[in-house]
Amino acid sequence: MLKATAAGVIGQDAETRTVGKDQVTSFSVAVKTMQKDEDGNRVTQWVECSMWGERGTKLCEYLTKGSRVAVIGTLSVRTYERKGGEVGVSVDIRVDDVTLLGDGSARNEEPKPQKPAGEPARRSRFA
Repeated sequence: MLKATAAGVIGQDAETRTVGKDQVTSFSVAVKTMQKDEDGNRVTQWVECSMWGERGTKLCEYLTKGSRVAVIGTLSVRTYERKGGEVGVSVDIRVDDVTLLGDGSARNEEPKPQKPAGEPARRSRFA
């Protein structure tokens, strides 16, 4: 068994479907690699993720396009035939754990209001 960790941006909103009696939530994550293309840009590797069971179903609404996530799970690599006979390679992770890293929108929020000037500040018991 190969365990893998991948962190990146979700490419499309996650989808949950029924397979037999089980629920599976699927999504893809774009991971920037250290490899560079001919223009000097970092290469993006797409990782197909599947999360089985109730946890994936509950997280589905938070796994949206553009969200940053880190996933840990069992790695598998498979080949398939594309249209025209070309061989493709798919990197898949059966997700055991997912961490929502946020989408960066918190930087654009307005600052939280401060306490009114007349209110004394609470003192820490360590001060």
